[in-house]
Parts: sequence; structure tokens; C-alpha cells
Amino acid sequence: MNTLERDIRQIILDNQKLITKTTFLPRELVIERLPRKATIITGIRRSGKSIYQTLYMQSLLEQGVPQENLCILDLADDRLFMLRTEEPAIIADVYYGTFPEKTGEKVYFFFDEIQYLHHWEQFVNRIQTTRNCEISITGSSAKLLIKEIATEFGGRSLSWELFPFSFAEFITTKQHIRKLPLAIKMSGDDGKFCRQWFDEYVKIGGFPESHFIADDRTRVRFLQNIAETVVFRDVIQRYNLSNPNDIWRLMQLLLNQMGDLTSFTKLKQRMASEQYRISIEMVRLATGYFEDAYLLYVIEIFSMNAAVRSTNPKKIYCADHALAMSVAEKLTPDHGKILENIVFIHLRHTTDRIYYAKTPTGKEVDFVTIPAGRAITEQTTVKLWQVGYEMTDNSTLEREISALMEAMHVYRVSDACIITYNTEQTISGEGLTIQVTPVWKFLLTKAEV
Repeated sequence: MNTLERDIRQIILDNQKLITKTTFLPRELVIERLPRKATIITGIRRSGKSIYQTLYMQSLLEQGVPQENLCILDLADDRLFMLRTEEPAIIADVYYGTFPEKTGEKVYFFFDEIQYLHHWEQFVNRIQTTRNCEISITGSSAKLLIKEIATEFGGRSLSWELFPFSFAEFITTKQHIRKLPLAIKMSGDDGKFCRQWFDEYVKIGGFPESHFIADDRTRVRFLQNIAETVVFRDVIQRYNLSNPNDIWRLMQLLLNQMGDLTSFTKLKQRMASEQYRISIEMVRLATGYFEDAYLLYVIEIFSMNAAVRSTNPKKIYCADHALAMSVAEKLTPDHGKILENIVFIHLRHTTDRIYYAKTPTGKEVDFVTIPAGRAITEQTTVKLWQVGYEMTDNSTLEREISALMEAMHVYRVSDACIITYNTEQTISGEGLTIQVTPVWKFLLTKAEV
């Protein structure tokens, strides 16, 4: 047994002993694990993927599965650096060499940040078809864990995206930490209660660890560290980019324009004005890399024409509004854009088909959604969503209503929604209904797209 094999063996043994009972609360994400299909959990770093896996490991032990039947490896572990250039089959060889009696038993493999492994897809595919096992995988790359595995796995995997805490998970966690009753209600005095929680959610964000950092400056530095890790490790190192300062600055500009219309050309011109030498192609590529690392999301204009979607300006949203604020240059937060980002992420929990719209007269609708996996056709049923922080000003309310009603006629829908900070009312006219809903109430229900 060589040095690498001894290290793998020792890490497997150590990790089996580290599965202890914790007080982590269950997440909203419910995963159905199917025989002979690898379970793949993706999402931005620090969103809780490893904790989610730990909860499942604990449930297996509670069901009577021996800890020796669990093989747990974090491929980002620097002790496994040499494994990145080896054939991953060495993992199974070491495990079954250490526990030969498990050859006929069901074994549970857990691989964290598996994208560091060379030819990992073939390895996973082989052991799940030749061994009695169940495989759970986590990673922080959409490209590696969703887009490039379909051919190799041939349908033998299921992918799930884990987001930072939703507002409901935020409330549940805070109530648990402060030992408060866990019931959440949505009327009377509880509306005031939920608004207070929402104000705290705006400040803290959804990353699980943020909830345990009391000092505001320390929390901001923690969030900045997540951004730095994603940019420098998941983007610059992974794609071997030679211009780290340019890439970091591009990330800042993208998050500064959260919720605004932008284009690769405008971003390139802005960077050129600041003496950064970066091409439009690199702006486009790097934005895609940020998206693959789940740092941000790019949405296009709603159109059946792919050329129209690709040539029109894009809108950018961040995986977590508090992270965006931690690296933004704005001295005062834009509450409207923060609210818009929070609404986008809540919609993204339900569907990946989210667009913005422009009416024939040039009015903008913040979000157009269709069910997950659906293509845009003339028969596609859409939902329209507008976001406005303050609706107490009649001119603001009229502007949002006007844009929605024009879009409702264009897309032939009879109801739509405006999400606000605290306004609630129903607006009817011309056979159309617009529901104005407080954001805290919207976030505590599943968005019907």
C-alpha cells in the first residue's frame, strides 16, 4: 500500500468516526433517492450541502446501518491532492480492501466536491452499476455536475440544487437558536412579527453560518470570504485564468448591477474606462463561470426567438443578497433591488425558467415565469411578477399596474402579482386581477409558476 492509499484509508476511517449527532434542522429540500441512480446535490459554497449530507448519514445510522458501510471523502481535502491526477478507482479498491466483508453488503459512498477528481463520471457510473451501493455527490459547479454528466450517466443520476436559507428556513433557524416557539402564522400581530424577521433576513442573508455571527463587521467579512473563494478557487483556478484582478472587478460590477439591465458590451466599456484590459469574449466567459459556480444567475428577455433572447440586455441576480451587499460599492443599500433579488431567488426555488419582459410600449415587467423544463411556445402559460418596495405613492403604484396590465393583455393572462415590502390589496379591472402582496407573506408560501 503506497502513501496515497494509506492516506485514503485513514481519511475513510477518520470520517466514519466523525458522524455524530448534531442539532442541525432539516432543510426544505426533499430528495428522493432511487436505486442505481447517483444523487447529486449542487449549489454555491457554504449553502449547507455537507450538512445536508451529514443529516442523511445520521438517519442511516439511526436505521441500523453500520458506520463501516459509509465511505465519506471530501475531495477538496489537501491530503487528497495527489488523488486528483490518479484514476478514482483507487478509492473503491482501498475501501473494499479495508472492509472486504462489505463486498456483498450495501455501501453508501459520499463524495464532496467531486469535480476535483479526474474522470469522476466514469468512476461513479462504474461502481454504481457493478457494486451494491448508493452514491451521494455534492459539488459547487453547475457545469461539472449537471451539464456534462447526461451523456456519461445515461439517465443514471438525479440532480438537486440546494440554496442558502429561504426566509422560512431563516425564521425556523432563528427561533430554534433563540428557543422560541416554531409556529409561523401569517395574520394579525404575526404580520408585524414576520416583518421584523424579514428586516433581519435582509441584513443577515441566507448562508447558514451567518446566523451564528453576531458582529456585523465579522459577518460581512465572512460573506466577502465566500465571494473570494468562489472567484479565486471556483473560477480563476479552475479555469486557469491569468487576469485575477480583472475577474474580481467584473464580479463586483455584475453584483453592483443586481436587478438592472446590462450587456457584455457595457460591462467591457465600463472596465475599459477604469483601465482594465479585458475582451468582450472574456466578459461573456467569466460571467458564465460565475453562473456555473452558483454565484449569480443571468436571465434573458422573454421571447420565443432565441436570437432575440441572446442579443437583448440581461439581468443579473445573486445567490444571496447579503453576499452581494458585502462586495457592492454602494454606500447605501438599494432596498428595491434587494427585494427584487430576494423575490427572484424564491421563484428560482420552483423553476429555472425565469425571464423579464418588455411590453410593446417599452414598459418593463420584472419577472415572467413558466414551469421548470418547459420551452417557450405560443401555447406556454406564463405568470407575471412585479416587484416594488414602496407602493404608498400613487404614481409608483400606477406605473407598476400599467406595465403589468399591458403585459397581461399581451400574454393573455388574467391574474398577476406585485410583491411589495408591506402593502396588501387586490386590484381588479378590465377582467384582470392583480394581487399586491407583502414580501414576507409571499416568501412563506410556495410560488406557483
